[in-house]
Formats: sequence, structure tokens, C-alpha cells
Amino acid sequence: MRFGLASLLASFVLVPSVAAAGVVTVGLHAGSLQTQTDATNKNDAQSEVGAFGRFQLAERFSVQIDAAKVSMRDQSNLSMESFTASAVLDLMQGSQFVPVFLVGLGMDHVGSDDYDAEASRSEVGLGLEYRAKGGFLIGIDARVGSRKIDTEDYKNYATPALVGADSGTPIYKDDSTNLPTTLSAGQYRSARLYAGFRF
Repeated sequence: MRFGLASLLASFVLVPSVAAAGVVTVGLHAGSLQTQTDATNKNDAQSEVGAFGRFQLAERFSVQIDAAKVSMRDQSNLSMESFTASAVLDLMQGSQFVPVFLVGLGMDHVGSDDYDAEASRSEVGLGLEYRAKGGFLIGIDARVGSRKIDTEDYKNYATPALVGADSGTPIYKDDSTNLPTTLSAGQYRSARLYAGFRF
């Protein structure tokens, strides 16, 4: 996971020096995320909280780095660490209300005594921000994306194996079929409210 995070951030290693003459924004965010699997099964969305840093590289273009914790459905003791690097484009100038377009790449990691998984993501989104003259910023965004599972390990469980003619459900080593919540591949959607300060 450390190598993956380093790889994700490597392309932005020069951002702080490049952005020195531009605007730097730091803040916090909270929101929800729902996978296509959960939506199909009528399950609730997962909640997420995190922090972000944004570095202005041009008049209307910035790079943003997010780190978040996402709760795993039905398991309060299991959470997902999420890291995202996004390009942010201001779609309008001359107003304190600024619509933005975002495109990002990210990584997710879930780890516990029983289950471990890593995934990569790509996403796009739209947002609307209010940028006060004193530097305060508040905004909301909505994103859609796709997640691919890169590695998955059930640790204390048997390797996923067929159970019956039409089933691919992994099983416990003690033959139980009550598996932990797992990281879902495929499409997802998210919405976030965020606030921060611009320097």
C-alpha cells in the first residue's frame, strides 16, 4: 500500500514548489459513497470523512489530493482508507460562486485481521464552490467512477471456491459461509460537502 500511495503522489512531487506563487487550499470534507452493487441490493450508502489539499497551477487549473476514511457497510470495526489525486478546472471566473469540473485517479485499501484488499479507481465529477473574499471556501460535489480490485486476501478464510453448481461464494475454513463485508468492484457514485481556507 505504501508503494502504491507513493506511486499515486509521485506525479505531484513538484506541486508545492510550482504552486508557491498560486493559491493553496486546505480543508475537510464529509459525504457518502454508494457502489452499484449496494444500489442494486438496496443497501445504504457508506459514509466518509477526510481532508484535502489543493494547489493552484494556473489561473483556472488546480491539482487536489484527498485522503479519507470510508465506513464499510454493516461492520463498524472495518473501514476503508481512500486516496485520490484530482485535476480541478474552474468553469467560470469573475464570481464568488464557481462551478468546477474534476477528474481523478485513486486507490482504496481495506485491512483487518480477517480481510485485506487494495483497489484502483478513476472518476469524474462536478462541483459548486463559494469562495469568500477572506479566503473561506465551502462547496459540494458529486462524482461517478469505476473501481478495480487489484489484490484481495481473505486471510482467515478459505480461498474463494465454488459452493454448488452456480455459486462462487468464498467459505470459512470451518465451513461457515458468513463472510465479512468485502470491497466492491465496478461503478460507484459519491457526494461530498467540504469547507476550507485559501491562502
